[in-house]
This record gives sequence, C-alpha cells and structure tokens, in this order.
Amino acid sequence: MPETNSRTRLEKALNHREPDRIPLGFDAHCCGIHIKTYRKLRESLGLNPEKARVSDRIQQLGHLDQDFKEKINNDVEGVYSNPPSGWEFERKDRDKYWEFTDEFGITWRMPKDGGLYYDMWDHPLQDADSVKDIEKLEFFDPQDPARFKDIAEQFARAAKLEKAPVFNPNTGGIFEMALWLRGFEEFYQDMILNPGMAETLLDKALEYKKKFWEKALEAAGEEILVVAEADDIASQDSLLISPDMYRKFVKPRHKELFSHIKCQAKTKAYIWYHSCGAVKRLLPDLIEEGVDIINPVQLSAADMNAEELKKEFGRDLVFWGGGIDTQKALPNFSPEEVKEATKRNIENLASGGGFVFAPVHNVQADVPAENFLAMLEGFNEMN
Repeated sequence: MPETNSRTRLEKALNHREPDRIPLGFDAHCCGIHIKTYRKLRESLGLNPEKARVSDRIQQLGHLDQDFKEKINNDVEGVYSNPPSGWEFERKDRDKYWEFTDEFGITWRMPKDGGLYYDMWDHPLQDADSVKDIEKLEFFDPQDPARFKDIAEQFARAAKLEKAPVFNPNTGGIFEMALWLRGFEEFYQDMILNPGMAETLLDKALEYKKKFWEKALEAAGEEILVVAEADDIASQDSLLISPDMYRKFVKPRHKELFSHIKCQAKTKAYIWYHSCGAVKRLLPDLIEEGVDIINPVQLSAADMNAEELKKEFGRDLVFWGGGIDTQKALPNFSPEEVKEATKRNIENLASGGGFVFAPVHNVQADVPAENFLAMLEGFNEMN
C-alpha cells in the first residue's frame, strides 16, 4: 500500500520499517547538486536551465526548484534560516579571486578562473594567544528574529506539498566552528598544548548553537521532523582526532547539544548528523549521544563497507546517503555501471527500513547528466 505522503514515508523509514518505497532525500544538508550540474540536469529533464540559481554560496549548490524536485519525485523539503540583520553578503574582487567574509568573520575565496567553491582564506582567531582572546569574539545574535522570519512559512509549504521537512543547519557543527574560527592547525595544537583555549572555543560554539536551535525550533512548532547538524570528524583514511580526544573535547558537548534540541522540540525530532570520511569507530559514541541519522555514509572511506555498517548499526542508525560514490563512480563510471552500483548499495542498506536514498555527499560539477539519470533509474528499479 502506498504511504499517505512523503512525510509518512520518511517517518516509517526513520522508525526502521520498510515504507512503500525508499525515500529520496535531496535538499537535506550536503545532499545537493553543484550549480553547473544542476543546470545540465534541468536541460536534460526539459526544464529551463536559466532558472537555476545558487543557494549555498560556499559549496556553490543549486537551489533545487520545485519543478525539478517533482520531476525526480523527491520526498524532502529543505528548511533554511536566514542571515542575521546587520550582515549582508558583499563579494569583493581580489585579483584572481572572489572573496567574502561571513557573519562569523571567516574570509572565503574562490578562484575566478575555474573555481568551483569558496575555500577558507582567513580565520578571525588565528592569532589568539589566550582564553581571554577567545572570549572577546562576539557573534551576531543567534536568536535574531531576522533569522527565523519565514521558518513557519517554509514548514507550512512542506506540509502543503506533503513533503518531509528537514531543518538544515545555519553553519558547521561545534567542532567545525572551532576549526574554522581558530584555524585548523591552531585548534589541533590547542587541544594538546592549550586545552583551556580549545574548551573555551567549543563552549562558545555550543552556547551559540543551543540558543540558535531554541528559537529555530520555536518557529518550527509541531511540524519539526529532522534537525540536521554537521561536523567533519574523519578523513578518507582515519579520524581527524583520536577517539580519546573526541571523547574528551567533543562528545560531552555533542551530547548536550543533541539533548537540548530534543528537549526543545515541540514534537519528536530526529537528529541528523553529517560527517564525511572513515567515521565508523565513532558511530557507537554518536548513537550514545542521541544521533538518529548518519550522513553521507562515505563508502569510499576506510572501513565504511555498506553491508557491514548495516549489520552492525542498522538497528540504531538511519543511513541517509551511501546511494552512490560521488568521488569515482558517479563522475567516471558508464551510465550502466552507475545504475548497477546504485542497485548494489541499495541492496546492502535498504532492508528493514532505516535508509534514505541520496548520493555520498553533494553531486559535483564533474558529473555527467546521463550518470545522474542512470543513478535515478537504478533507484527507481529497486522500488
């Protein structure tokens, strides 16, 4: 029997039961499409490519228009907060680069010639020498009403369309915020040489996040379903920090944040957590912290075998992603190979529910339109 709508379909998958078909989960955090590929896809699907516009400035992702989402039969409607009052995007010309500074004081640059994304260029706390220097940093008000002015309308739109809402984060998670604000090398050194500075910055990020989600969840009301948070705590081959260091610095703060979100939500909220890379060793910790959904399920990373992940963690975690490798398979395989790889991954992850289909991370600019469509064909054949 078909589910009533996309929301009930997703709720069934989130509760580890098999819905009428696997939910398709684009428009959640890091489940997007680069603007260059999005334009190609719109044209291939008979939609106006000129309509395409950028929604995520840093990752250069296309805004997934409703006509496109209906064309691919997507089940998700992303919900996004707004910038605070007093901050406006200003793109600056820096010779070979485009540059802007975000609301946190982080400077980003993208090459004019062939640039595909903005990369971090400057960190506001990179010269900090003490806890006092960390404490001096001020954020724009996380509870500024301007951030949430149309949140209720976005949820109402999702309800009207009978889609499953995913409340996307407004910035990286607490670990990422610390790395971005302080600088990667500096923060890694702080955890060893200046732990007080590291903990002060993590606490500052935690407090910001807690305040933001308080108002965000208030605006969402009883329509809330999935709340997304995101750090990268692993690389292609290993964790970015040791398990002991994660458990000392990050885990207690993750646990506090995720508990706070669930307590503030007016109805049950599922915690969606993004980390690229070889994250398997920390999955038991994330489960203990209250994470319900893991993304992007990077199958190309070390020790991230889909069949083994499902067997070991499928009762506790929903896998949102893992549908097709976006590093090698999606851009480089033939369409038939893409389709077959997609079907194999679905076989490994979908049994018994607890799976939402999406590629591993965003669809990048080097993906041929025919390969994206072959992925969808493989997905549809498995439903």
